[in-house]
Amino acid sequence: MGRHRGKLVAATDPKYESRIQAALVGIANGTHKNITVAARVHKVAQQTLKDQSTGLHMSRRDFAESWQLLQPSEEEAVKDWLAHESGAACPVHPCDLRSWVNEISGRIPSKHWHRRYLWDFLGANE
Repeated sequence: MGRHRGKLVAATDPKYESRIQAALVGIANGTHKNITVAARVHKVAQQTLKDQSTGLHMSRRDFAESWQLLQPSEEEAVKDWLAHESGAACPVHPCDLRSWVNEISGRIPSKHWHRRYLWDFLGANE
């Protein structure tokens, strides 16, 4: 009964990803003899460590960055445009925002993407 059901350890432990990276560094520089020893020392799942070392899996942070709709430079352009429009007292319609993001990124935002983006934008400008 050593297995734990419920949320993943990676989702509940904020230092889990740093332990995986430390284990990978230890394997690369020869501190640990193999993946099994590194996993045991750093208290991480052996399969996860093996998958990340072979490139089969990526970290949660890298995965989230790969799914981000806008690159940082594109996001700055959108923020500047929104600031300009709000300064000119021209409210931005969600359809206009989504179509402009589509032109910039080449990817179509979801129907309600603008809600989260504007929430983040307005929260960052307070």
